[in-house]
Amino acid sequence: MQQKLRKNQINDMKYFRGYLRSMRSLPFIFAFALVFCSLSGVAQNPQAKGQLIHVGAGSFLPLGDWGKSFKSSLSMSTALDHQWANGWILGLQADFLHAGKLKQGPALIEHLMTSEGEILANDGSYGSLQAELRGSIIGTRLMHVFKVPYGEWLVGFSVGYLRHKVGIFSSGGVPLLESPYTEGLDQLHHGISLSPILIYRYLDPAGRINFQIGLDAGFAQTQSIRGYNHFSRQPDTDIKFDQWIGLRAAWILPLLKVEDRIKYYQ
Repeated sequence: MQQKLRKNQINDMKYFRGYLRSMRSLPFIFAFALVFCSLSGVAQNPQAKGQLIHVGAGSFLPLGDWGKSFKSSLSMSTALDHQWANGWILGLQADFLHAGKLKQGPALIEHLMTSEGEILANDGSYGSLQAELRGSIIGTRLMHVFKVPYGEWLVGFSVGYLRHKVGIFSSGGVPLLESPYTEGLDQLHHGISLSPILIYRYLDPAGRINFQIGLDAGFAQTQSIRGYNHFSRQPDTDIKFDQWIGLRAAWILPLLKVEDRIKYYQ
């Protein structure tokens, strides 16, 4: 009974320390929220409403518990927003995460290597291995438009569902690096994410150039879906606090209604 109590106390301390790590992001979030609310009261009316379609790409650096596993990564994104005449924007966004190299590297599949450090394929030849980040964030976002000379600023936040794992790809057909065995190595995690939004947007009145560039940052509380880490050979049930920061740019196709006319930008 005492050992069980001691184990529960240790788990509680681990969770509390992780919780404190996540609190480091809160001052930034609170400051951002205060600025967002104060600016909303003095925002100018953009006098345009309609839909906007976005296709973008960016680069970000995983931090926190996420940063222990992956190096800098890439993202592809698509979004559909609806903008009201009072300057508020509500939208849906999907981000696809990839190309983040694994910090653990070959150690993840060390038990599958020969004494020469190679992996044997089905035909007896040496196979190759690639392990990198694969994931997605799907969610909704709320923003407000603030007109400035030569463009606009979008300020807001987004809430999404984050899911990421180690994507393992091999050539030559390595039996133990195919499904369902890869599911024991992929370290699949999921959770809810919160991201601040700070974007510069430019919509060309002539319709030639429409783009935006802005901050790509946020944090999420995630947990392992598998429940076991085959790399450390230990149960993996702790709450993780994942963070990231980077930049993202996007091309925009806006269909905005101005003065009862629809302008099509290409």
